[in-house]
Amino acid sequence: MQMNSLSEELSLMLSCLRESQLETAQRLTVAGARHVTESSAGRRVCSDDVTVRRRYDVCFTRAEWRMTEPDGQIGIADLLLANFLYTKLNYDNDSGYHQLELGAFKVRLSPVPTVP
Repeated sequence: MQMNSLSEELSLMLSCLRESQLETAQRLTVAGARHVTESSAGRRVCSDDVTVRRRYDVCFTRAEWRMTEPDGQIGIADLLLANFLYTKLNYDNDSGYHQLELGAFKVRLSPVPTVP
């Protein structure tokens, strides 16, 4: 009885995996199918037969940078980036698509001492 239960559970898990892979493939194909390019005459042309060849995603929740003087002693500015997402799609016709999402950013400038 336990073997049948495990078999059914495995079958359900594989079915869910296949369904999620199919949804992902369809999403990428739809993104590629609506790709807009410019023709040689300067008009925008929508090509329906373009497919995504490669997808790159870079994401992070929080990043902080501190800009300092060359000697590293005096801080000039602090930068905070939150909820960063960069996506790059390469299509099979050698074109590409870039998307950048940024949840929040904050820049704090430190007063730089003036030298008389």
